[in-house]
Amino acid sequence: MKLQVFAVLFLIAGASALPAASEVVVVDEFQNQLAPKNQVVDQIRWVIELISNTIKGLGLDPVEWEGSELNIEIPFLLKFNAFLENFRYAGISNIQINNLQYDRFFNKLDLDVSLPEVVFEVGDSGLYINVLAFFDILDAEFRGSVSLKSIRLVAEVNVDISIIGISLRSLSINFSLGGVESDLTFKINNLNLDFSGLFNNFFNETVPNFFEENEENINKSLEIVVSIILRIIWA
Repeated sequence: MKLQVFAVLFLIAGASALPAASEVVVVDEFQNQLAPKNQVVDQIRWVIELISNTIKGLGLDPVEWEGSELNIEIPFLLKFNAFLENFRYAGISNIQINNLQYDRFFNKLDLDVSLPEVVFEVGDSGLYINVLAFFDILDAEFRGSVSLKSIRLVAEVNVDISIIGISLRSLSINFSLGGVESDLTFKINNLNLDFSGLFNNFFNETVPNFFEENEENINKSLEIVVSIILRIIWA
């Protein structure tokens, strides 16, 4: 009899110790919310979306301006004309996530994001200044486009996960520029000078070479900036 009573009491105690169905759901949801993979990946994705949306919200991408013109004329003394047509700047908010993976075992995040193309265009523009009705000080024209191709950032982020939250352990970044395409026209007509080749050579050759030659310093600078941002987010 005593053995039967003890067995009943044991079953009652065991049943009361088991969590209720609602409690199991709460615990599972809590564990899912704290899952390192979700935390790290979701927060990085959130930051990227925040940057993109902020740029768009500030009206910085795209920037399009049909144009305007300014004319000032003082008879026999000064004639000033400046105009700008079809200005366009676009692409800086189009951040594409090529790879975003988190290794839970090593607490390592692999990130690969890029801007496919950033474009700067001017349909036509000019500046004309004449004084004393016969002396042309400046008669210049400018038009064309510059396109930055495949601006890419690949990063490896190592983190520490604890009950307190996420902290940055190490960060390495590799920044690259796929290329630049420049097709600009810049002339000073009254002096018969054409700087188009100089400008196009600067963008097509000098800028890519600069990034290639200073890759290490650029990466280190980006690592400092990105690490500060991540530490603020995870503080």
